[in-house]
Amino acid sequence: MPPKSGRSRKHESAAAKEFDKQLELESLRGKWRELATDAGDLCSEAALSLFTKEELKEGIREYEAELAKRGDEKPEKSPVIKKKHALKVCYFNALKLRTTKVALQDQWLALSAVFATFDVILMSEVPAKTETFEERVQAFAGLLQLHTHDEAKQWSMVSSEPSGAMTLVEGEESIVKGNKEVHVAFVRAPVIIKRWRTWTHADGVRLDYAPLTVLVEDERFEDPDDRLFCITAVHLPPAARKAQRDLNLKKMLATYPTEAELRLETAFTSKGAKDARKARVTHVLVGDWNTYPGAADKDGVEHFGLTKTGWAMPLIGAKVATSAGRKNYDNFLVDAETEQRFTLTAEPLELSMPRIVNAKQEGVSDHDPIVLAIKEARSTK
Repeated sequence: MPPKSGRSRKHESAAAKEFDKQLELESLRGKWRELATDAGDLCSEAALSLFTKEELKEGIREYEAELAKRGDEKPEKSPVIKKKHALKVCYFNALKLRTTKVALQDQWLALSAVFATFDVILMSEVPAKTETFEERVQAFAGLLQLHTHDEAKQWSMVSSEPSGAMTLVEGEESIVKGNKEVHVAFVRAPVIIKRWRTWTHADGVRLDYAPLTVLVEDERFEDPDDRLFCITAVHLPPAARKAQRDLNLKKMLATYPTEAELRLETAFTSKGAKDARKARVTHVLVGDWNTYPGAADKDGVEHFGLTKTGWAMPLIGAKVATSAGRKNYDNFLVDAETEQRFTLTAEPLELSMPRIVNAKQEGVSDHDPIVLAIKEARSTK
């Protein structure tokens, strides 16, 4: 490979300096957002984007002084509305997690600032090749930490075993084709990871892009029975492999409630927890399903047996698009009891610049991140 010209090196050096400058500005904006939230102020992103480094620093100093003064004052009376804790879970089809691609660095910098506000982040389509995995995941982890200003809120990370798309060979075991990928889970303290496993088979069927199941605990919930969450990230085959996709989905929905091993030995229902003298657990399946999991025919008969196997209907409605192609592919599923016990809010976060191949528009992904807030609620008698 010929050596780079002086002009090329100069251009790269200038680009690196500009990126470092933007990195520092985004770090200051993140600190401003955190302090504004603590002060109960609305934070204008448009205004933040216009402030210089010195203006941001001055604003941060003013907020810190104001908050310190408040700390010395007499505590306010109890609020009229009781504050309820919520666990925020994000899922994202990361499209190879191209965090090191120069053209996407500004987008990843801004997106990671949003992601850093969540408690659990699950990603699919992350390359499994060791060098690529380490480089891209470490880059994203570094961005998360950059936006996490509270030293007590550090991030933990686990990943699934490498797997890929399965091709069915008659009379033989399914075999992997194409490059292998993994699911990755990032969890922010004080939420802790208790256990995790890779889900390779469901009722004898080998699953595409083997799901990652993570059991996490959040002790900020008042009721001890509301503190455990078993969350699984999935990625099913595309419409071009409809038969395999539908088989995967049906087997997963039916098998998860009946096989404790798949749930990391947790109970699926309150009765099961009581019988086993274990804590109750909230079960969440989330991912890129490449279809709407609650689909039904004109007579209302479900295609995948969702509610018959103990699940609630998908939390993101069938007409809500979650991809650049305006398809409802990404969604949250929870067990039927969870739908009744918590206040649940699920939504896609529409990317302003998604990847659109035909339009030659580059973006971090052609899927939107989706977010679920699981908020504790007072139960009925």
